[in-house]
Amino acid sequence: TLTETALALITRMCGARKGYLEIFDERSVNAEPLRWQVALGCSPEEIEQIQDFVSHGIIAEAVASGEPVVTASALLDRRFRDRRSVQQNHIEAVLCVPIGADAAMGVLYLQDRTSRGPFLDNEVSLSQSFATYLAVFAERLLVKLRLREQADPTQPYRKALRLSNFVGRSAAIAETLGQVSLVAPLDVSVLLTGASGTGKTQLARILHENSPRAGLPFVELNCAAIPESLL
Repeated sequence: TLTETALALITRMCGARKGYLEIFDERSVNAEPLRWQVALGCSPEEIEQIQDFVSHGIIAEAVASGEPVVTASALLDRRFRDRRSVQQNHIEAVLCVPIGADAAMGVLYLQDRTSRGPFLDNEVSLSQSFATYLAVFAERLLVKLRLREQADPTQPYRKALRLSNFVGRSAAIAETLGQVSLVAPLDVSVLLTGASGTGKTQLARILHENSPRAGLPFVELNCAAIPESLL
C-alpha cells in the first residue's frame, strides 16, 4: 500500500504518464533474489518491457552507475534507440533513479511526460529525494525478511528441491523435507500417513517432482472410492 501510494504521488508531481517502482534484494538467502514491484498507467506488456530494462537497458545503467538516467527521447538517444521495445512503444521522455546509496536496492522509473520535453531539473531532484526516503523503508523491509529467512530451517531444502507453492517453515516441516530429499531419488515405494487435510497429496506430488520420473504424469487414485471387488 505504501509503495502504491508513493508511486502515484511522485508520478503526479513529476508530470509523468507512467510510473514503475521496484525493490529487490540481491543478497537474499533464497536462490532467487526477492523482488517487489508496482506500476501505474502501464499495461502488462509494458511492465514486462520495463522489467527487462532492469537487466539490459535504461534501468540497468542507473543501477550500475548509482546515478539518475534522464533522456528527452529514448527513441533518439543513442544509448537506448536500438532497443526493440523502445522502437515499438515510441518511448520518449524517461527518468530513472536508483533507490539506495551504496548498493541499489530498487529503482524508480518514470516515462512520458504530460507536457512536451524532458523531465526538468527540479523533477529529477525531487525524484532523487523521494528515492532517498524510500531507501530507508526498503532497507528495513529487506533486513526484516533476511532475518526471517535465516530463522527458516527449511531454506536448505527449498534450494535443493522443487517445492512449487509449498508453504511452511517449522522445524517439523524441515525434518519432513529432509526425509523427502533422501527418498525422492530412489526407486522405492513410499507410504504417507496422516489425517485428512494434512497435505499427504501435496507431499506425494513433491516426491514425484523431485524423482527421476518428474517428467511423467502424476496420477492420483482415490482408493476409498473404489469398490473392494474392483480394486
